[in-house]
Amino acid sequence: MTIRVPMVLRALDTLFTGAWSSATPARSYRRVSARGRTEIARQVLGCLTSGITDEAAAQSLGLSVRTYRRHVAELMQELGAVSRFQAGVHAVELGLLTPETSAA
Repeated sequence: MTIRVPMVLRALDTLFTGAWSSATPARSYRRVSARGRTEIARQVLGCLTSGITDEAAAQSLGLSVRTYRRHVAELMQELGAVSRFQAGVHAVELGLLTPETSAA
């Protein structure tokens, strides 16, 4: 099937241009190792974006505070983040967290 209606073509062009221009480049996603995409990494990132204390986050994940902070430091380095907030933003941009997950 070929679409030839100009108004439909313009709408599709606008849709695809918007999607491509706001997409995260694949090379950015690939910079995160498999370790950064694990369930524990997602949980730690979720705790970071929720703003709870390290102690509360570590307890909720069943980790020591030292282990939790090590995970945070490794994730921040891997994501190229200079702050915990920035790590959460990068995680959402890269698809490691959904905006709904990070707001919880």
